[in-house]
Parts: sequence; C-alpha cells; structure tokens
Amino acid sequence: MSTMQILPPNAPPAHSPLSTVREAVRWVRETPSPQWEGDAGDKATFLGYVGASMLVWIAVGVLGMAAVGEGLKALASVLG
Repeated sequence: MSTMQILPPNAPPAHSPLSTVREAVRWVRETPSPQWEGDAGDKATFLGYVGASMLVWIAVGVLGMAAVGEGLKALASVLG
C-alpha cells in the first residue's frame, strides 16, 4: 500500500523524522520478545533485553517522579 516515487538517479530517499519514529514503533510492536530457550547467544540476547527493559523503566520512573516533584514545587509556590 505504498505510493511510487519518482526520484532523480542519485537523489537519496526523503525520510522525515516522523517516518523513522513510526518505523521504530512498528518494529518494537512487531518484533517478538526473545525467549530463554536456546543456545548461549539466545540467552545473552534475552538477558540484554531484560536488562535494557529494566533500565528504561527505571529512567521513566525517575523522570516521572522528578516531573511530579517539580509540579508540586510549582503548586506550593503558587499557593503560598
């Protein structure tokens, strides 16, 4: 369902940042998570997946709580 583009011979394809984000989201949704079963390489991939996931969720939590703290600090300064 893509449209055909006519480009000059040496022109690089046009990629907008939105299309790369869309492609990244699609890749994350469609790629199956690694499983523990398999050889040592599969297990290392699984451990990397779990470790990276933990780090990302910790960062999301810390940044979220920092935002809540800043919001409460601003609310406290407005209220007196």
